[in-house]
Amino acid sequence: METIGVHVDGVSKRYAHRVKGEIYAARDVRLDVRPGEFLTLLGPSGCGKTTTLRMIAGYEKPDAGRIRFGGQDVTDLPANQRNIIMTDYDAHCDATGAPRGKFGRAVWEYVVNTLDPVVANTLLSEDNHYYLLTLQGRYSR
Repeated sequence: METIGVHVDGVSKRYAHRVKGEIYAARDVRLDVRPGEFLTLLGPSGCGKTTTLRMIAGYEKPDAGRIRFGGQDVTDLPANQRNIIMTDYDAHCDATGAPRGKFGRAVWEYVVNTLDPVVANTLLSEDNHYYLLTLQGRYSR
């Protein structure tokens, strides 16, 4: 059986819009990320990429579905209890994914030495470069 680091199962997020009524920011998202795997969410503006990342990190609570880290259900855990880092990747890594500067090195050391091994292995590649969830646009400021 293959180990899954992050499992997103049928996650959806809806918002009330005063003109359009209820709209989905993300609908029935399903994905599995294996430890050490690098995953990129690609899509047009408004398709739910940032909302999905925010739900995985715990900044948004899904209206439906479950999120698991290493088999542990974290759907209802707040962000500060998920052992996950949200950052602007470009600010702390060079083009190869190696940590850049003191903060980048500090994050890398935190990942290696502090986080749950399942989460750390999900963020670290085989060559110990780290890959983090990134926020785009207004959320990265």
